[in-house]
Order: sequence, then structure tokens, then C-alpha cells
Amino acid sequence: MNPNALRHFGRTLPVAPSFQQIRRELGAARRPSLGEGFAEVAEQLRKRGPILPVQIGIPSALAAQMQAQGQTPPPPEEIPALIDTGASITAINVATAQRLGLQATGSIQIGGANGVADQPLFAAMVRIPDPFVEWDPMTLAGSNLTGVPFEILIGRNVLCNMTFSYDGKSGRFSLIL
Repeated sequence: MNPNALRHFGRTLPVAPSFQQIRRELGAARRPSLGEGFAEVAEQLRKRGPILPVQIGIPSALAAQMQAQGQTPPPPEEIPALIDTGASITAINVATAQRLGLQATGSIQIGGANGVADQPLFAAMVRIPDPFVEWDPMTLAGSNLTGVPFEILIGRNVLCNMTFSYDGKSGRFSLIL
């Protein structure tokens, strides 16, 4: 019997090959295993918090418009993001947004530890590879995220659609749709 097959009432139900491939690729790269090096993984989670890679780019409508005008749209980039349950909105470092070619669409007053400040709003395509979920377009608030190991804060406007689990003892966290 195929180890990737499911059994239901004695019948074998195959798992889609694309799902098998994705789970192997994502599981191998992102999930720490118990054993050698595990203490370092747990310590990094404790020090840095739940950081995961996300892909950010210009919205597909803008990319299509650029292509129609004979321009080459900038490709999305994978950048580190921190899951921030204290943030009500997802925010991106302003310098990162400018580097990626995101267009400012307005402004918003954002309150934080340093008080309230006007910040730009950017239109973007946001993709979280594991679990695979994409917003196109999504509005991101600008923020000053210098001197930290991430360029995006994933706020509750995204997290409200997921289950977030943080297990500090094992050095793991997960997002589930």
C-alpha cells in the first residue's frame, strides 16, 4: 500500500500527487525535528519570535497594466515576516515597500509604542507559502521596521482567518487555515 494513501472504511483513498509533493517540500524545509540542533531552534524562536517567509509583490492588476504598456513588472520577493498578535493591521517596512515598487494608495494613523503617526498605505500581493494563502490585492500599512530581523508584521486582519499555535517549549509555531 502507498504510504501516502488514506484509508476510509477499508477502502484506499489516494492523496493528490500535488498535495504529497507540497507537503514533503514544505515539511522538510520548515519543520524542525527533535534531536541534534533542536535547542538552537527553540532558542531562536524564543529570541526572535514566530518569523516566516512571505512573498510580496505588486498587485496582479498593476502587473497586467504594466505588461500591456510594454513594461516588465518587478517579480515578487520572499521576505521575513513576524506574526504579531498585537497588531490590528498587517504592516510593511516603508523602505521595503518602496524597493518592491508598491504604490502608495493613501495614509492611515497608526498607534504604537512610540505614539501615533501618519503612515502610508500600500497596495500589494501578499502570499504565505505555508499554508498556501494569497491576497491580491491587500492593503498594507507602512511602518518603520529597521534594526529587526523581519520586514513585515502579520496582523490580526490576516490572523483572524487562521488558527495560530505557538509552542515555546518545543520551539515550534504553526498557521492553519
